[in-house]
Amino acid sequence: MSAKEEKTAVIEARVEAQMPAFAVNAVAAIRMQFTGQHLMAAASFSRRVGEVEQAHAGEQFGSFFDEILWNASASIMLSTAAIESYLNELIADRAKHFTMLQGELLDSFWTNHERASLLDKFDLALLLRGEAPLERGAEPADSMNSLVTLRNELIHFKPEWSDESKVHARVSRKLASKVRPSPFLPGENLFPRAWATHSCTKWAVETAVAFGTHIKTRFGLTGTVFDKLAHRFAP
Repeated sequence: MSAKEEKTAVIEARVEAQMPAFAVNAVAAIRMQFTGQHLMAAASFSRRVGEVEQAHAGEQFGSFFDEILWNASASIMLSTAAIESYLNELIADRAKHFTMLQGELLDSFWTNHERASLLDKFDLALLLRGEAPLERGAEPADSMNSLVTLRNELIHFKPEWSDESKVHARVSRKLASKVRPSPFLPGENLFPRAWATHSCTKWAVETAVAFGTHIKTRFGLTGTVFDKLAHRFAP
């Protein structure tokens, strides 16, 4: 090798040494699951309702009740949203959970039932696994149905006069056998504030947890949020 070639080789070696190494970065796909987050939030709002009730125990109805109503509404809505989220997670993994149908046929099946009621969609999910549908008059489906009704009436609230109540009266009758009315409104059944109580929010969270646990058991699933995060769902 000539002196010129040796010099060129040294220069090239120095340049290569100063250049950063080429690296391949593999990016794993991830996605958010919200069932657990919704339930933890619902439980947190429920506990706050209990704290405010306890702090004002024995007092007459007052401005503190606003906080009870806010937190109770949030707890009820998020408890229901958790189960809707759980259904969506099962559907997102439909190729794994529903092997009786595959591909575009399975996708089309779910798309055509997008607007079905929550419990009807769970019935469909069970059917696709060769399972019997939910027992609507038994637990936990009965309470879950009442919770969905309560949530819907809160979100799509339509005012009714107390002496002409129809929908509100029907919802209140459903709740009467499951939760205790507000201790700050004795003898009043005005919807929804009569049911803005820790008794109601505790029932809502526990209903969602019981229903989700029932579904995951029917699906034969383990290691779900209902297993891993159960200790954080205390309402």
